[in-house]
Amino acid sequence: MMAGMNLLDLNGDVFAYILPLLSTATLRDLSETCHDAHNLTTPHLISSVILNRDRGQVSSFCRFMLANSPLRIPLLHSLTIADGACTILYPEADQLVVDVSFASLVADVVSQASNLIHLSISHTEDMIRVDSRIVQSLIHSCPRLTSVSFRRMGPYSVQMMRRLHSLRSATLDLSGDFSPVLRPFHLTLQNLAITGNSRNQEFLDLDLTWPHVRTLSIMRVFTSRARLARSFPNISRLEIHAETLDGYRMLHRNVENSTSWSHLDHVKGNCIALYFLGISCPIRHLELTDRLYSIPVGETSPWEPVLHMEEKYLVVIQATSPSVLSFNAEASLNTHFYTQLVPLVPRLRFLHLNIEEIDRNNETVTVLNKLPSILAQLPVVYLSLHCQGQLAPFQLSDLDFQKRLIVAFVRLVSSLQFIELAWEQAGWKCSWWESISRHDSQGREMVEISEYMGQLARKKWAATNG
Repeated sequence: MMAGMNLLDLNGDVFAYILPLLSTATLRDLSETCHDAHNLTTPHLISSVILNRDRGQVSSFCRFMLANSPLRIPLLHSLTIADGACTILYPEADQLVVDVSFASLVADVVSQASNLIHLSISHTEDMIRVDSRIVQSLIHSCPRLTSVSFRRMGPYSVQMMRRLHSLRSATLDLSGDFSPVLRPFHLTLQNLAITGNSRNQEFLDLDLTWPHVRTLSIMRVFTSRARLARSFPNISRLEIHAETLDGYRMLHRNVENSTSWSHLDHVKGNCIALYFLGISCPIRHLELTDRLYSIPVGETSPWEPVLHMEEKYLVVIQATSPSVLSFNAEASLNTHFYTQLVPLVPRLRFLHLNIEEIDRNNETVTVLNKLPSILAQLPVVYLSLHCQGQLAPFQLSDLDFQKRLIVAFVRLVSSLQFIELAWEQAGWKCSWWESISRHDSQGREMVEISEYMGQLARKKWAATNG
């Protein structure tokens, strides 16, 4: 920009590149500086809108859009009406009440939203009950709509879904049979997330497949690996969570010699669900979400699935041989687990370990002191260590301890090139370190690098394929 040149004198093509890079808050601040800036930023501010504060916010937004509907509403591409906008908390009664009295205003906006691509509603059934015009609007007035997120669905929502066309992405929350909802999109869906509590294994049509689905997320839906693999044969990303013993047993049903995938790119879920699912194909990135802990000798768990938790972890990891692995462990976890882990991951290049201190026993420091020697034979290139637990008297804020830990890792783990350290007690402050050859050719040393360079390294190695 030339000296003395006004920001608003920039060519429109330049602004078209700059403005999408700015945050909503920055755009809002810029829009309030002058009339020209307001006109320039408004199209970007109303292109993708998230309403999550209260019902008044939804009503105000709709009235703003309707005040100049021919100019403003065609600019709306994505609209989210979240929980906070649909509920009212009455503290004196400790009661949360759903209020979607603004539904008619939303229907008025949607009826003119010819360029709407994505719609997310947290209380879908309630909205339709208040004003059913929203159904006709979505069907007849939104030809570009290809992505929806409908929570708390019911009979009216299901009927609406059956009449939509060409959805590519759907996030659905439904208690009951998913088949009627998913059937119309078996040739168009690419991303699917479903949450329910159906115990019916036949929630997917036996005679249908969704061949173009690449990303699948299921929660509280009871099914089997064979059914999933037949219905979604070409997925690359899978997220799965089960929460009940019945759910685990259903996952495990007929697991031997059943249909499976040849490989998956990224799998995320609680290890117990993956164990009972019998997942056994190579996985590039395995992300285990449940916290791993040791049950003390002589004690038993009242809940059957968590028995022998460490063994289940090792079985899943060995069966999938990831090159990127992420999991959570209590600081009190028996370090023998890490010893058993090392020979099971010959392709591992990226390890993210979140260590959580539950008690005040300072076990985090103890386990960190042991890890460098235990992981010495691990072929890992990028090691990410995050430590949390507000009750823990962490010494990770001690710079001397950090340096001793880093020196030990670089000395003992020959493949290691990058270390990332973060700890909750320091407000999740993060530091990155890179291994370089010493000038005197006497081995390697770790030097601290910038956040930018650290994030680049993390992105590169988190995408590695072993």
